[in-house]
Amino acid sequence: MFSSPTKSVGTLLPSLGLILATTIWGSMFFMIKKVTTEIPVLDFLGWRFGLTAIFTALIFHKQVLRASKKAWFYGFILAILYVGAQYLESIGLATVDASISGFITGMYAVMTPILLLVIYRQPPRPTVIYASVVATLGLAILSLRGFSFGIGEIYTLAGSICYSLHIVMLGRFSKRADSSTLASTQLIMMGLLSLGLAAPGGITIPHTAFSWFALFYMALLGGSLAMLLQTWAQSRISQTRVAIIMTTEPVFAAITAVIFGGESVTMRLLLGGGLIVAAIIASELSSARKAKKYSVSSTPSA
Repeated sequence: MFSSPTKSVGTLLPSLGLILATTIWGSMFFMIKKVTTEIPVLDFLGWRFGLTAIFTALIFHKQVLRASKKAWFYGFILAILYVGAQYLESIGLATVDASISGFITGMYAVMTPILLLVIYRQPPRPTVIYASVVATLGLAILSLRGFSFGIGEIYTLAGSICYSLHIVMLGRFSKRADSSTLASTQLIMMGLLSLGLAAPGGITIPHTAFSWFALFYMALLGGSLAMLLQTWAQSRISQTRVAIIMTTEPVFAAITAVIFGGESVTMRLLLGGGLIVAAIIASELSSARKAKKYSVSSTPSA
């Protein structure tokens, strides 16, 4: 089931859909931290993406059964990049503070336009460059409290590169395949890969109600729904804009920590989050002006 994106759908709705996805991902940080104290990280990934694969197969069974070999190939490539990013990030977290990890991972806001230039010779617009730098500065203010560079940071940076490649390739593939089909094949492949990594050492079964609630939440909302939203959004907006919008994830993680974790609202949160929001607004306004200019120039004269 392949289709090309229609230009009748504006870019605001996909951007809002992507913000909803990052809100869900941001809300999962405290859950991940708590669940991984109960079971090993690889087992956590196996449960999380294994359940996601099951839910996806049940919800999108028609798309799964009708998916072409090309759609499964796309899903396999994307799954390798995403699971690889999750695995490398998890290894890095063993020696890197979560705040530092969040900053290095968020560097995909800068690396995505660089990769687009290197791989596809696609130069970013000046506004996009400025927005990427401002978003990264916001991440630094929000996350950093001292910084050193060791093996953990190297693993985390490698994971961030995988995230950037995932954004770049998803942007290419989502314009060649139906969004629900591509999301389905990707999520099922992610489940198989994660279970394959976790299985050799045996998979620990969670034993608390909270862990099971968190796993189901992350599988249904953080997996099936959020990945479908990202895939659909990337069929309609550029990879660089996606990377900038996704820098809101640590902002929503901080907000969730304030609401549910009893943490305080700090100047770091206000200033860092404000810069990230400003970067997104600048990127959206630039794209809106470009779309308006294109619309005017393409209107036939009387």
